[in-house]
Amino acid sequence: LGADPLMETGANGPSGLIHIVDVVADNDGRVYATGAGGLMTFAYTDGDVELLGHYKGQGTNGTNLEVLDDQKIALASKRGFRVFDMTDPATPESVGGVQVGMSSGMAWDGSYLYVLTMDGTLHVYDEYRKNDSPIASLDGFDSPSELVFVGDKAYVADNLSGIHVLDMSNPTNPTRITTFSGDGGAQDIATDGQYLYVAAGSLGIEVFSIEALEKVSSLSYGSAIVAVDVSDGLLWATNLV
Repeated sequence: LGADPLMETGANGPSGLIHIVDVVADNDGRVYATGAGGLMTFAYTDGDVELLGHYKGQGTNGTNLEVLDDQKIALASKRGFRVFDMTDPATPESVGGVQVGMSSGMAWDGSYLYVLTMDGTLHVYDEYRKNDSPIASLDGFDSPSELVFVGDKAYVADNLSGIHVLDMSNPTNPTRITTFSGDGGAQDIATDGQYLYVAAGSLGIEVFSIEALEKVSSLSYGSAIVAVDVSDGLLWATNLV
């Protein structure tokens, strides 16, 4: 991410895989991806992207991923979300989940799991393993896809209306502050705490200043970028091929 313009440093994917819809990195050097091909785990070392595991079990054709803790991830799908223990990336173990409708995006702040659904609603859960009822909800989104946190604010990527800024200082009462947009749709969003990195489809990646809420940079990739994530100075992106 220190390069200007942004530069690609590596790529990989299982043979025959044509549709990854989300990618997320943890703090241990692992990167998880999901889509029509199931659930994949990668590692990045010195410019090489290594496939650690490719699991095609039931419920792994997901729409969104979120890293939780203790090598666990939440995977959203058409029925809600499931939690997997990824200690062995080749054979993930399902350890819980909630049926909440078609989930499109998630965020975990260490205490609460925030889940976006395709009906335009944000749900807040205080127990991701077994609690079926959210402790709070906020509607009014058009086509929400993902959210990230910076301090007590959440930034929701919405493919139709742009980026929603929410006050999350009280998780039981989320409120909308403002909405802004770039040149393309917001299909996914990631942050390093200073900038927002937005997957803008055919326009590539758009970069926004969090302080000014203005676009400061962009990267055109030649094909539609549908998912992004940031980890250790690297920006991970997936594209439709």
